[in-house]
Amino acid sequence: MYDVSIHPQHQLMKIKVEGFWSIDDMACYAAELRRASTALTEQAGACRRIFVDMSDYPIQSADVAAGHATALQYASDKLGASAALVLQGALAKMQATRVLKTDTHRVFADERSAMQWLMGL
Repeated sequence: MYDVSIHPQHQLMKIKVEGFWSIDDMACYAAELRRASTALTEQAGACRRIFVDMSDYPIQSADVAAGHATALQYASDKLGASAALVLQGALAKMQATRVLKTDTHRVFADERSAMQWLMGL
């Protein structure tokens, strides 16, 4: 359902999500993100960049979408991190754009563009 890895040399967390999630899945995911951001901060001094591949992730329930919005807000407010989200499909992009409440997070159609933007920060 998700894979989270850290890359201390770039103060980067890479995330791949897929499948349809329950609230319990979101809770486990949020706990994994906290563990990964703590590890990245310990190893690299900060988590400044977050790449999220949502290209195989269908539209989620309102509660799960709200969980992602909370995680992205935490990334911005508490970590000072920017996030690049890769999404396919107009509806998925609309849902993501609606929950992004900061200009430090952006939506992209492909990994190359997303990583280029993130690494340029």
